[in-house]
Amino acid sequence: MRFTVIRDDLPAQAEGESHWFVAEDGQSHPVAVVRRMPGVAEAFTPNLRWEPVPLGRELEAVGREHRTVRDVSPGAGLVLAYHLARRVRQSKQLHEWGGDVWYFGIYDTCEETFDIAGTRLLVATDAGDKWFGKRYAGHGRWEPTRRLDDIWRGLRHEDVLALSPAEAEAIMKRLG
Repeated sequence: MRFTVIRDDLPAQAEGESHWFVAEDGQSHPVAVVRRMPGVAEAFTPNLRWEPVPLGRELEAVGREHRTVRDVSPGAGLVLAYHLARRVRQSKQLHEWGGDVWYFGIYDTCEETFDIAGTRLLVATDAGDKWFGKRYAGHGRWEPTRRLDDIWRGLRHEDVLALSPAEAEAIMKRLG
């Protein structure tokens, strides 16, 4: 394994303090975000979930050739994990999930994007079209919405994630 490590060692943690760092692919694209808290470390990877990693071996858990590892603040770590999830989900939407409809979850905060099951706003578009969506209104009803249009144009500041058809189906069931 080869790393370009911005810091030679992980700094000591004060009691109760967390330490975050990001592994990037050499082109400033996050490939993993790690958060280390007293007694536990977790990595957010293209698996799209936080997974435990052995303490003291965090760099090995996210490291591969040509990766850069650098310290980040907790807020920056969350944003970078969101961007990783967004990139992976967009790729899956294009190449794996198939179907005539694309689904998107819309979230007020970056933290909310890590709880897909808790998605409160579901929007569907024709596959290949991220505009002119329909919002799920409950009880099998869909209503026209410009929410995605406004987000893509920068008129609304909300976080968006592509959702799989199975995730969308579960959200519709939960919402009624």
